[in-house]
Amino acid sequence: MTNPLRHIWSRSPAVRIAVIYAAVSAVWIAFSDQALLLVFDDPVIVTRLQTLKGWLFVSVSAVLIWGLIAADYRQRRQLEIAFRRSELRYRRVFETADQGVWMLDDHGRTRLINSWFSRVVGWDLTAYGGMPAQRWLEPEFLPVARRFYRRARAGIGTQQELRYRGLTLLITGVSLRDPAGGFDGLVIVAADVTEQARVRDELQESVQQQARLLQEVHHRVRNNLQLVISMLNLQESGENPASVTRFIRYSEAWLKAIAAAYHLAYDSPRLDRVQLDSFIEDVVLVLADHEQPVAISADLPAVGISLESAVPLGLLLVRLLFDPCAAGSALYPGIVFEGRIVQDHLTLSIRLQYCGTPKPDFSVDDVAQGLAEQLGGRLRLEQLFDAYLIVLEAGSV
Repeated sequence: MTNPLRHIWSRSPAVRIAVIYAAVSAVWIAFSDQALLLVFDDPVIVTRLQTLKGWLFVSVSAVLIWGLIAADYRQRRQLEIAFRRSELRYRRVFETADQGVWMLDDHGRTRLINSWFSRVVGWDLTAYGGMPAQRWLEPEFLPVARRFYRRARAGIGTQQELRYRGLTLLITGVSLRDPAGGFDGLVIVAADVTEQARVRDELQESVQQQARLLQEVHHRVRNNLQLVISMLNLQESGENPASVTRFIRYSEAWLKAIAAAYHLAYDSPRLDRVQLDSFIEDVVLVLADHEQPVAISADLPAVGISLESAVPLGLLLVRLLFDPCAAGSALYPGIVFEGRIVQDHLTLSIRLQYCGTPKPDFSVDDVAQGLAEQLGGRLRLEQLFDAYLIVLEAGSV
């Protein structure tokens, strides 16, 4: 804790001068007369010396007081010069700032305003000093100032973007408080963000235009795929050889898988990725026969894979899961998926549950292996007691 006496001594030159003068005077009065009487016995000489002693005291006192006052003056002069330099620096920064600063008192009169408003906004600052803002503000700016003032009185800061005189201004209001906590005025800081607003508006327009174009492309792709599927259905309903029917049904299933990939990509936050678990589920659902439901179990990570990987993966699932020659359901009655991704490498196992005896002709053909190679991996087939187990070890997805 600071000693109060030391604080008074360091802060008050008058106290220092008075104390030093009193101390010197007390020593002089207490010891100077005794010193004369010890040296001289003649009363006449003592009287003359006392007169000289008085003049000497006055001279010493004057020199002492002058020195103390001169030292205090030099100190005050140095502080004044430092204060003026600081004020000039502040004024230079205040006037040349790239933002406008406008300070109002608690009655709405201008206390301080820098030249930014004259350079950028075009206000005539010579006529505004001390006048209430409502007397000279233009109708475009006046409601904003009033709103800022009301919120400042309530101690609430405000920020607003304003179109004014062909400019876009970012206006920030800060409430001023006196030591007692009462309202003492408002500081408004304005910045010219016209260029940033123009770039932002152009970017928003570009994003909206791209979204419209993407939506149009999405609808066109979906409608075209649906048109192709419908045409294939018409071909299938005719009298075609078994091989043609098989090709048509495979084509329909592949198109549905591709459509599922693009549909999920369009609905995802990133247009180039789809969720692995949602994609596999959608592919199985578009292939399933609603009259003969398929039992599906999936333990898959909820991670995204690239659209470039999703399309061949969907075609591969169609090749492995879809049986175009089946009399009833085109899928196996039970399908179990298990998958994991480690360092972007996918390992997917598919367990196909069959009823009765297994099909002797089931195999992983060249088409399936070719699709697996597009994923950077290979397929492995194992025959279990009641199911086929297909393992896909793919590359980066």
